[in-house]
Amino acid sequence: RSNLLFPFYWSYKTKDYNNKIFFPLMWSLKNTKYKSFTLFPIISKGKSSDSLRKHFAFTPLFWHFKNKNDYRNILFPIFWNKKTGVGENTVRSNLLFPFYWSYKTKDYNNKIFFPLMWSLKNTKYKSFTLFPIISKGKSSDSLRKHFAFTPLFWHFKNENDYRNILFPIFWNKKTGVGENTVRSNLLFPFYWSYKNKDYNNKIFFPLMWSFKKPDFKSFTLFPILSFASSNDKTKKRLITPLFFYNKTSNNESRFNFLYFLYDHYKKDTRKSTSILWPIFKTSRDTNLKYFRLAPIFWYKKTSKNRYFSIQPFYYHNKNIEYESYHFLWQLFTYQNYYNNKKSRNFLWKAIYLDNYENGDYEFRILYLLFANVKKRGKVEKSLFPLYQFSKDSKGNRSLHLFFYFYHSYKRKIPNTDEFYQEDKIFWLIRLRSNKKWLKRKGISY
Repeated sequence: RSNLLFPFYWSYKTKDYNNKIFFPLMWSLKNTKYKSFTLFPIISKGKSSDSLRKHFAFTPLFWHFKNKNDYRNILFPIFWNKKTGVGENTVRSNLLFPFYWSYKTKDYNNKIFFPLMWSLKNTKYKSFTLFPIISKGKSSDSLRKHFAFTPLFWHFKNENDYRNILFPIFWNKKTGVGENTVRSNLLFPFYWSYKNKDYNNKIFFPLMWSFKKPDFKSFTLFPILSFASSNDKTKKRLITPLFFYNKTSNNESRFNFLYFLYDHYKKDTRKSTSILWPIFKTSRDTNLKYFRLAPIFWYKKTSKNRYFSIQPFYYHNKNIEYESYHFLWQLFTYQNYYNNKKSRNFLWKAIYLDNYENGDYEFRILYLLFANVKKRGKVEKSLFPLYQFSKDSKGNRSLHLFFYFYHSYKRKIPNTDEFYQEDKIFWLIRLRSNKKWLKRKGISY
């Protein structure tokens, strides 16, 4: 039997169906597998003939769904409650927005009371955090541990390694065993040490330095004396406040008086002299000419490179790879990388534009404040902090909106043709992902 009173009423009835619609307010639907009743927008309920599937909704805000061993309860937008699976495959999750979130399986038991408390547990590690006072945790085999008290003290242990931190004044670290042991200590700003099988270094700042390496050792008592030598005694160095002298077996020597006042260096055909360093310096070699009268005049010429500068007005540099000009120091810079790209920068890259020979380009203002980039198969666009988007030729993609309030990304899974995809809000709340789908296919992401 069927009836139609257009446009208000429609009914259809057979031995298997009994459906009625009072448009647009009421639906009554019934068949051999499921029956339901809806009074829009106040209530909707229904269940299957075997009672394994059910649903109930009251106003557009509350929803209840039951499907054999699974159920979901939603009080939009503040409460989500979900249970899937049976036995050891049971998965339970709860969300009381924005204060509480929990997730429990046979391997995980995680709880977050935002933003103050985290309780995380899986088969390998469990931890508890009461922010910002305390955090502690350890692995199931007790080989890895961590403990933090207030934001200042931190302790980490990992089998044969450990770290202790009392921020910002003390760091203590040990890694490895036996001859591979490495130890380091820092008592800021007075003491630092580092020791392994080859090195034994200590600094008592600012007065004493002691270094020992496999082929070299040195000792400094500032500002009186500094002495260093190789373990085979073939190289030595002596420094006092008045002069420095060093000579090696490969025809290399250096002498300076009061360090800055006069310095002379010679090796083979190369000679270099400095007076009142760094004001005046001249160097000469077979393929080198260099002269400096700082801070105004610089000149250098080699077989592959030359530059000339009168500061701060003009600088020109040319070599086999590129040529560049600078005007008024970093106010404006032009660079031409031969057969590759041309680059223009304003106020030392506060604004810069690169144009590549292959059609790629990169335009940025304060790097991420505004960005429009197409380079090496990657596209990037940014209007920070409202919008940031990137993708590449491999299919990887990322989108951030309103300072990471919303984050969506797609990441290629190595050694497969699949991608891991995920959407988040509030930095850590996952709205959706293809995690279960990948898990059913046996893909580790």
